[in-house]
Amino acid sequence: MKRALVGILTLALVGTGLALWLSLRSRPVGAAAQQTIVLNPGQQDTEQFAPPSPGQQPAMTSDQAIAAFQGQNPGFTLPSDATAQLGNYTAATGDGSTYRYQNRLAWGFSWHQCEDALIQNPAPIPPGTDLPCTRWLFLDANTGQMLESLWQQTAASPSG
Repeated sequence: MKRALVGILTLALVGTGLALWLSLRSRPVGAAAQQTIVLNPGQQDTEQFAPPSPGQQPAMTSDQAIAAFQGQNPGFTLPSDATAQLGNYTAATGDGSTYRYQNRLAWGFSWHQCEDALIQNPAPIPPGTDLPCTRWLFLDANTGQMLESLWQQTAASPSG
């Protein structure tokens, strides 16, 4: 009986230690966006990412949203340099009066990436040019469903 109790306690301690280790090595949950970011200002379709309204809480953490997204897209791996921000995502259509998404609570993941931008705009780029390209992935903060994935060729334009 004493051996069984020692064995159970050992398993419990190992399990607790493993859970703690896994939680410490996971990606940070993310922070709320601090200011409104207008992606690629001046284009016909405007996307912006604004701080969440006071008291707005997501149903999922950024880790949970990415896990849900990866469940539907198993080939996707979030780059190690990605940052996560919580905010309200708005994507207007070209006419300015209709929206694909309007103030949708979302996790915005961003990281440096230019490859897609170069494919879509194959203009010659001088060697050594540092391109300010940022890849964005917006996931619904309550379901983890992808809203949009886009790249930002210019530096973010804060507004407000």
